[in-house]
Amino acid sequence: YSNFNEGEEQKKHRLQNLFKKTSAVVTHLKEKNPSVEFYKTIARVPPDVFYHQLETRSVLDVADDFENRHVHRLLTQ
Repeated sequence: YSNFNEGEEQKKHRLQNLFKKTSAVVTHLKEKNPSVEFYKTIARVPPDVFYHQLETRSVLDVADDFENRHVHRLLTQ
């Protein structure tokens, strides 16, 4: 939030969009696998990496990548 050289309203808008997109990713994942613990898992990812993924990719791409990296790995352990 503080890394952007933007006005306060633009920062708030950017943050709201990130929350909406994160919520959409979680909803998509939960529909496929209700036991997914997205926030526990994603907490290990550096915030700047997570932000970049949300900012540059679609909800489906982020959800699919998360599922491929984390959900499938957990199911096969």
